Amino acid sequence: ASPVAMPASAVTVNRKSGAQLALALTVFALVLASNSIINESWLTATQEVGDVSITGDYSLTELATSNSVNDDVESESYESLYDDCKDAGVGDCDDQKSYHDAGYVAIIMLIVSSILLLVATVMQVRSMIGMGQRIPNLISAIGGIFVGLSVLVWMLILPESDVDLDWGQGLWMALVAAGAGLIAGFSGTIQSWIDGPPRMRAQ
Repeated sequence: ASPVAMPASAVTVNRKSGAQLALALTVFALVLASNSIINESWLTATQEVGDVSITGDYSLTELATSNSVNDDVESESYESLYDDCKDAGVGDCDDQKSYHDAGYVAIIMLIVSSILLLVATVMQVRSMIGMGQRIPNLISAIGGIFVGLSVLVWMLILPESDVDLDWGQGLWMALVAAGAGLIAGFSGTIQSWIDGPPRMRAQ
């Protein structure tokens, strides 16, 4: 008797698209938060002195100035500016100290945020292969919130300035990183909206 051909059992793979979205957003937030620490332009200011345009870029650690005549860039740390101001004894040096303190605190908080986002990235990878997604999403959201708090604390410590300061690339990177991390925390809900109801997903 010939053997009866048995149909192969159907194999279903549960593709966790929500985990994929969370992983992509968490990695994106991690890259931006890490790069914002070393970015040289968190605030920018431009002043016209006669026919010369002077541009100042404020990073978390130093001030870099350039002019339109020779494009030479001169940079000096806030700590050095504060020491020079104290040595000169020309007056109040609180502004230089505030810039230094604000950048120092922001760097520490951004490093903690990057560590949280790195841990979240590892856990998001593990959630794609069967682990739960709730805790990784929570850590991603906490990392994004911490990035946002670092920007807020930095702004609160900064001194008031008579110069019109514009937001630079580093500040925008940190804000986008905060948003990406926070959105990653709600990736499951967002993905369910994209996929639609269960009936539509089955079709």
